[in-house]
Amino acid sequence: MSLRVGMIGSTGHIKYVMDGLPGLEDVELVAAAKAIPEDDLKSVRNHEAFTDQTRFYEDWRAMLGEEKLDIVSVCRPYPMNAEASIAALEQNIHVVSEKPVATSLDSLAKLEEAVQNSKARMTAMFGMRYNPAFQATKKAVEAGMIGTPALATGQKSYKFGKRPEFFRNRETYGGSILWVAVHAIDYVRWAAGVEYTQVAALQSNLTKPDYPGCEDNGGV
Repeated sequence: MSLRVGMIGSTGHIKYVMDGLPGLEDVELVAAAKAIPEDDLKSVRNHEAFTDQTRFYEDWRAMLGEEKLDIVSVCRPYPMNAEASIAALEQNIHVVSEKPVATSLDSLAKLEEAVQNSKARMTAMFGMRYNPAFQATKKAVEAGMIGTPALATGQKSYKFGKRPEFFRNRETYGGSILWVAVHAIDYVRWAAGVEYTQVAALQSNLTKPDYPGCEDNGGV
C-alpha cells in the first residue's frame, strides 16, 4: 500500500517535499490544494512529483475532508500555517510544515495541544540538518570525538533585497527570528544533541524603516 501524500500550498521550502517524492518507493502525491484563493499551483504542476492521477483542489479543507491522506505538507503564508497543521493533526494526518510553524504564542499553544492529542506526528522543514557539515558535526558529537559540547554558535543571514509586501507587517510576516534565525536555533540544538533550558533574544530594525514589521538584525 502506498503512502498517500497531500500538499497545501506551493511556496517556501516546498521543493524539499517535491524533490524527495520521486525517489521514494510506495509514496505518491495524490492531491494538492491552494494555500489561499490566489495561490498559483501552475508554477509547480510540471514537477515530476505530480502525476496524471494527482488531484487539485481550490480549498485545502475540501482536500483534507475528501482524500484519505497519510501525510500532508503545509506551505501557507506564515501566520496561516498553524491553522492547516491543526486541521490535519485533528484527522491524524502527519504534517510537514513550512517554518515558522506558528507566529504567535496563542497559535503555538493550540498547535502544541493538537500535536499532543493526535496520533500523527509533525515536523518542520529544517532542511539545513541535511547539510554535509551539520551531518558531520552531529556524527562527531555522537561518536564522542569532541566531548560534551560547551559552546556552539550559528549564524543565518540573507541579503534584504526587495521583499514582498507582507514583510512590512508583523501580523503577516511573523518576525525574522522565526523565519531566519530558527534554522540556526534548530541545527545547533540538533547537531549538539542538547535541549535549550533558557532563552533570551534581541532584535531590531536599523536600516529598513519602510519595513517596520521586519527586523534586519537579531540575536538569540
